[in-house]
Amino acid sequence: MLTQPSGLAHNKRTSTDINVMQANMYKPPSAITWSAGVNDQYDPANSYGVSNNVAMGAWTNAPSEDLGFWFSGLQAANGGVVDYLPYQNKSDQANTDSRTIIKVDMSSPGKAKWQNLTWPSWLAPRSEGGLVWLPYGENGILLAFGGIDLPGDQGASGIVLNASAQAAKNSYMTNIAVYDIAHDSWALQPSLEKTSPPQLAQFCTVTASAADNSSHFIYAYGGYDGTYQATSAYDSIWVLSVPAFQWTKLTDGNSNHGRARHLCTTPNPTQMLSIGGTTRSGALNNPDWLDVYDLNAQSWTHYYNSSSVATYQVPSAIVTQLGQGNVNGGFTIPSTGLNISVSSMLTSYRKQITRYSPYGWCASSSCTK
Repeated sequence: MLTQPSGLAHNKRTSTDINVMQANMYKPPSAITWSAGVNDQYDPANSYGVSNNVAMGAWTNAPSEDLGFWFSGLQAANGGVVDYLPYQNKSDQANTDSRTIIKVDMSSPGKAKWQNLTWPSWLAPRSEGGLVWLPYGENGILLAFGGIDLPGDQGASGIVLNASAQAAKNSYMTNIAVYDIAHDSWALQPSLEKTSPPQLAQFCTVTASAADNSSHFIYAYGGYDGTYQATSAYDSIWVLSVPAFQWTKLTDGNSNHGRARHLCTTPNPTQMLSIGGTTRSGALNNPDWLDVYDLNAQSWTHYYNSSSVATYQVPSAIVTQLGQGNVNGGFTIPSTGLNISVSSMLTSYRKQITRYSPYGWCASSSCTK
């Protein structure tokens, strides 16, 4: 479901007084119709006990499930509305870890049903991390990784965290929290590689899948080392392979091209768009705020080619590190190293994923223009 402002002006606007043009974007383009009106049915306040007063968390969606998820982040100490103005009361600042996991069900057109999920006692809250949905099991699984307890830019520049705190934060990229949606259960899976990423925060993620869906690859681009408050933004790309649960570093990139606080998306299987962000010390230079990375060529093309539609091929560096498979797939679940609870989640996804695209690309068996 997509909503956008209608352009109508209001003297006063509240969370339940929203003029929108809306349409169901998960239908084929020929079936989409737009309608105008005031819609308050997406407001979390309509669901008991769900707060929208959280910030800097991670989020993802699962279109085939009509579900979206929010993970952790920060909230004000008083639990109220977050105020970013520095001269306001500190009790209104987003400076307190939030043990919040929110699920939103958008299966009913025109409204949303929000729900708080139970926070596992062993799971560390964090902000500015990543959350990804993958097609496994009955309704898919979530993977939460990265992020930091409190963003480095909340304190004085250049302060290095003490050794014990830094070690704990560094584990967020290598201890991956996995959530089984259908069974409402969490498990912790250590990554199994020899060389792991730094403690990334403010990075972006996209996913790609082997042609035979035997493995899925989570690309984590950019960000910064959240354990150091004065570090500049990275331009590196790390890839987490699942079900192998191994990180592979594809490139260090160029320090002059690094960014944080950006978003990424894949309009087709082989092109990743990086949108917005900062260098950590200032704004990106024009036109660096928008760039395109070719997942197959493993290089930045600096332009988007809508006619360049190809099947995703697994990078040779990943195939070499995993010691199995090929550019098209053929990967298997590791026989050792997996948490038994995580291993039980990695069954075949039970639903067909239909992708609607103007380019008519097919990542697997289903495609609709």
